[in-house]
Amino acid sequence: MGRGYTQINADQTAGHLRLSAFICVPLIWLLAAQVQAAEWKLSVQPAPVPQGGIVFVRLEGGRTPDQPTCEWLGHKYSLYPAGGGYRAALPVDRLQKVGLAALVVRAAGYQQPLATRNLSVVALHTGPIEVIRLTPERMALNQDPRVEEESKRLRQIVRTQSPQQLWKGDFSPPTDQPGHNFGKRRRYLEVARKGRKAAPGWMSYHRGTDFSLPPGTPVPATNAGRVLAAEPFVLPGNAVFLDHGQGLITAYMHLSEIKVKPGDTVSPGQIVGLTGNTGRATGPHLHWALYVQGVSVNPTTVLHLPDLFR
Repeated sequence: MGRGYTQINADQTAGHLRLSAFICVPLIWLLAAQVQAAEWKLSVQPAPVPQGGIVFVRLEGGRTPDQPTCEWLGHKYSLYPAGGGYRAALPVDRLQKVGLAALVVRAAGYQQPLATRNLSVVALHTGPIEVIRLTPERMALNQDPRVEEESKRLRQIVRTQSPQQLWKGDFSPPTDQPGHNFGKRRRYLEVARKGRKAAPGWMSYHRGTDFSLPPGTPVPATNAGRVLAAEPFVLPGNAVFLDHGQGLITAYMHLSEIKVKPGDTVSPGQIVGLTGNTGRATGPHLHWALYVQGVSVNPTTVLHLPDLFR
């Protein structure tokens, strides 16, 4: 009787030990994963962020992760090595819905996120709708058969990803004159001519900043970079696209002359062209645009970069 009782308790004890081991191993693994994730510090600016803005992200601490990425507004973006940590510029589209949005940082080999943050996207207020009146010739450019293929190529250009940092410090505006109109709602209408029915108009929003300048005004590069494209397009007119590295692209449109060629390395302030009235423009001016990870955002956001992105 005693031996049987002892045997039953021994079996139960072994079973408890096996069950404890079965439970403890995953718990230990989970705790270890949480500790690893807790080693990382995520810095984000600004918060909240407006429509058409940029979220600047920096990740520091912990061991070197493999292929760190950010999940933001339904897209995955790379984080780039920078000064012992990692950083990224994440775009917010002008038409992004306002409200809370989750930012999640992950890396290969980690089951749990390295860091998470909920950020508030707030509305960009640009005032009343602006009416743009185009001549029939400029209005007809939308129907040019080259536009569709050019649009595909332009999307590829502005999505260029160069891992190295090419810019140097804050960006500078291309002129001392005030710029305006980023993100402004626009209604495009054709200028009516006697005896001719005007073409139907359309609504859009402005994807850059305009500067009213006399034709032939020199246009400087707003920071160091590499020329991705420098050629005439149907709608942008004569245009230059500069790659500043890590997903930052600036564009200079409606030029009368182009002063650089693809592949050129340019320094801050180097002249890339002269202002003009080419493409779908209503008069001489410079259209300066900024693309982050392929998304058009407000160019003024890079005039004063946060310390975590220098």
